[in-house]
Amino acid sequence: MSSFRIFRFAFLLAFAPWTFSVVHAQESPSTAVDTDSSLSAAGIIIRDSNPSTPAELITAINQLIAFGDLELAKKYAKQLGEQDEPENTQNLLAIGDSLGPVPIFRIANNAELDSSARNFCKNILQAMRGRDTDPTRLNALAQIAVGNNPQSRRDALLKMRAAGTPAVEPLLKILLTGSPAEQLSVKQGLIFLGAPAVPPLLAVLETENEKLRNNIASILTRIADPAAVNDIRITTLASQDIDTKKSMSRQIQKSIRNYLLGRQVFSTALGKNGGNGEQHTLWEWDDKQSALSQRKGSQSLLAAQAAYRIASALSREYSEDENILLEAAALLQYEKLNKGLDQPLDLKTLMQTSKRKEKQGQHFNDLEFLEAVFEFALDQGYVPAATGAAEVFGKKDITGGQGINLLARRGATTHPLVTAVNHQDRRLRLAACNTILALSDAHPFVGTSVVSDALRFLAASQGKPCVFIVDRRVNRRQSLGSMLKEAGYVANIYKTGRTAMAAAQRQPDYIAGFISFTIGPRGIKDVLHEFRTDSRTAGLPIGILVDPRNENEAENMIADDPLSTIFFMPVNAEMAGEDMNKLKQMASDSFVNEAERLQQAQKALCLFKKFMEQSPDSYEPTEWIPLLTKSLETEQLAVHAIDILTGLKTPAAQQTLVHTASNPYLPLATRQIAASAFAQSIAKHGIGLSKVAIQRQQERYDATEGESPEEEAIHWSILESLNQAADKDRN
Repeated sequence: MSSFRIFRFAFLLAFAPWTFSVVHAQESPSTAVDTDSSLSAAGIIIRDSNPSTPAELITAINQLIAFGDLELAKKYAKQLGEQDEPENTQNLLAIGDSLGPVPIFRIANNAELDSSARNFCKNILQAMRGRDTDPTRLNALAQIAVGNNPQSRRDALLKMRAAGTPAVEPLLKILLTGSPAEQLSVKQGLIFLGAPAVPPLLAVLETENEKLRNNIASILTRIADPAAVNDIRITTLASQDIDTKKSMSRQIQKSIRNYLLGRQVFSTALGKNGGNGEQHTLWEWDDKQSALSQRKGSQSLLAAQAAYRIASALSREYSEDENILLEAAALLQYEKLNKGLDQPLDLKTLMQTSKRKEKQGQHFNDLEFLEAVFEFALDQGYVPAATGAAEVFGKKDITGGQGINLLARRGATTHPLVTAVNHQDRRLRLAACNTILALSDAHPFVGTSVVSDALRFLAASQGKPCVFIVDRRVNRRQSLGSMLKEAGYVANIYKTGRTAMAAAQRQPDYIAGFISFTIGPRGIKDVLHEFRTDSRTAGLPIGILVDPRNENEAENMIADDPLSTIFFMPVNAEMAGEDMNKLKQMASDSFVNEAERLQQAQKALCLFKKFMEQSPDSYEPTEWIPLLTKSLETEQLAVHAIDILTGLKTPAAQQTLVHTASNPYLPLATRQIAASAFAQSIAKHGIGLSKVAIQRQQERYDATEGESPEEEAIHWSILESLNQAADKDRN
């Protein structure tokens, strides 16, 4: 430490003008001037103090950076990284406590310094954080914080404040079980913690313990954090006159809607959270255990949690019909996002957690209430909530024609479920189709053709992410296509918006597109408008390719389009990949990855088989044959496609099954299933092959001489099926 004190004294001397002039006068005649020419006067003194211990090096590095002596700072950082790291945590803590976290944090986050030095400092910070948030330590501090010694109380609270949100739970335990005096001290302590205490305290507001809820509300009122403003408003509703109550209720409803629509992100005085792709801390309260828990979640999940908390409190204090619907929609949105957008929601999942009230279970068991919530969520644009409602709707046990009556009772007015079949969100579209088929049972229904078209579009997916490019300049569209292919995407290029639009209406695997601002001859506005008005393309993120001459005009054109942005032409595959990542981020929760697209295609094929059985005259087989033929090339879809082809009463279906069974490039298992399905098809529908096709199959069998037994068996089974069917016809 003596060398460190000398070093600090030398550093202070550096700021005395007379010292600087003396040093300069003494050193100017010597050759040391050239050696030290790149260092500041303070840097020279720091160097001459010869820092060697970790604490000295960390201090020296920070001061050298402040004086602009980066090279010497880097040298000392390397020296710090080469130091043997202390064998135990206590030594790391000793360094951290002697310097404080700020200088250590600066080095840990300075990318210009040696990585070993940065890791050394990160380990110190981690040790300090671990010590500060240790539950045993925090419990002990909480007991001191409610003790009789004022100075000890303040010291304990200062240490708990440094720990942040983990310090909340030990204080809450005392709030629940302590004496009145201790509870008063806890309230003051939680207020002293400030903004870091707000997220966990908001989670506690979901408690059914009215006394605890009132205590937390009073604490939040004192902290006065913006994130709690609506929760605080709700606590005052009961004492307001009817007009004020309605006015405040409208303000709170607006905030809930903004959360559900993604227009408002959950934030506290600590600062707004980042984008939806990032993971954030989500706090939850367990009433049975009287305990807080935390996990990671997306920004939209945090927003849905906030919406449900506020909506539930509003409904409790002011139980208007709209507030009850808003609470149900918020609950559906939260649970759908919580379970996973790619996972179907059911009533059991919806009601399994302890915080769900009995009245909510009764509401969701009511078919008309569930229908009203679905319609409300669809109308308001709460897509995850509408999807969840449709999924719960589709799993209801409905008998005696109740389902078809529900679909048909609006007469000429389109039922919201049929409207949802044309929604831009793929998940909602598929959920609506599933629910309609579950409700309609074996009866025809209004919207039959709409359901068939939606299923055909979703079933056509092959999973692989595709991108369309529209540019009249051949070189540019081909260049961008090559870069996107190198980045891992299937790129389709078009020279007009019309051809691109026609392709996108048939291709469910497009995840984004690029359109040149100078597309011509139709204006870019018309092309973009066409994409945004068709449900199959409305949800696609689109990048407008611009140059400096039309950049501002393009920006103004898409100002009100949240799914469009501008790009300059990328120069390599890496930049093209970055542009694609930006477009996928714009899609946010609506983005569907390859695996989920294949799952949706499988589900759509299964639903179409059911649709065939319910409405055998409501579809055109020739529209499905090309799609099913393509699906046979994808292993996950082949079995479902073959199953449908077996049920189609058309020669083309049998011909497709024969070609599939005979195709040596397909997996053997797929071919064997197709051969078996062909036998079922002709047994059910008769022989649909022409004499020429049958003769060709005979030639295929003859050509299998010398092939594997499996190959010969497949072709023989096809001929045997034909012979058995022919014998049956003759008899």
